[in-house]
Amino acid sequence: MGGQLKPIIDESKTLLLLLPTNPPFDTVAAGLGMYLALRGQKEVSIACETQMTVEHNRLVGVNKISPEVGNKNLVIRFKNYRADDIERVSYDIENGEFRLTVIPKPKNSAPQKEHVHVAYSGVAATTLLL
Repeated sequence: MGGQLKPIIDESKTLLLLLPTNPPFDTVAAGLGMYLALRGQKEVSIACETQMTVEHNRLVGVNKISPEVGNKNLVIRFKNYRADDIERVSYDIENGEFRLTVIPKPKNSAPQKEHVHVAYSGVAATTLLL
């Protein structure tokens, strides 16, 4: 496997490093080593669905490990609010700011702040390293 990885990395614009579920210390250290080596040269991110434990806290860059893979698209959900209660959704650009408006059907209340759940989805990476 010798020099097979270097050309792949050299040709990549963006890289995503994915750590396995419940990774051992050495795996996290290796992933962070790769992340730290590449971050000055490439757009790179590192993610693991498992929360890092106290044993990982002594590793440089552990705070850069994201629990979510996607960060390309903003997703807004309404939890515990019936989608059928929404009549329409519109948007405006007002004073240079994006404004999203959710209009409920007549006789229905608008979604409340506690219904709103904001997250990210989608990955924009030319290379994925596992």
